[in-house]
Amino acid sequence: MFWEWEDKNKGIDEFEIEVNRDLHGLSADIISKVAFGSSYKEGKEIFEFQEQQHHLASLASRSVYIPGFRYKKLEFGSSPLIENGESNNSKSRKT
Repeated sequence: MFWEWEDKNKGIDEFEIEVNRDLHGLSADIISKVAFGSSYKEGKEIFEFQEQQHHLASLASRSVYIPGFRYKKLEFGSSPLIENGESNNSKSRKT
């Protein structure tokens, strides 16, 4: 991986590298060889399936339907505990 970076950027003092993509490929290769004894291509397929599953799970979590949830009013600051706390604080300041 490091030699590829050097080959891509010969003669250039400053350059940018897409580290995330390369590290993703490296980790796919390592995990596939250690866990499954398989090649990089099979590990890459597994990682692609995991990415698809993550994307679909995030979409599903956004579309959960809870009956009546849309119509429930959320009133902030009108709690009896908050009102009592404010009245107690104002009484203690006056005395």
